[in-house]
Amino acid sequence: MHFHNFNASKRTVTLIGAAVVLVVIALAATLLVIIGPAPPRTITMATGTEGSAQQKFGERYRALLAAHGVELRLVTTEGSVDNLQRLNDPSSGVSVAFVQAGLTEPADAPDFLVNAMYSIGGRPSVGR
Repeated sequence: MHFHNFNASKRTVTLIGAAVVLVVIALAATLLVIIGPAPPRTITMATGTEGSAQQKFGERYRALLAAHGVELRLVTTEGSVDNLQRLNDPSSGVSVAFVQAGLTEPADAPDFLVNAMYSIGGRPSVGR
């Protein structure tokens, strides 16, 4: 009779443990849906020609992001036209770039450029 109670206690502990694991998994899944995945820890930026203002700004961004644990890889390019081509090419590995305002017509601009790129003056570089 004593062993029967032991088996019941063991079963209860197992059920409670399984329930706790399921609740933790459900909470983790909910957080991923609400918050989304963690931001990337490495970003590749197309800057501009060697010694250009864009390259110097890229170096400043690299220092700022490094202070927050994000590695910024800088890619020297031929300038804004090259940068825009790299942004449009998923195989380039470039996820952000400096692009000169007015480089493209609004109808030809990729949606990400229209939605994300703003000039230093605070006005959209490209508008629709």
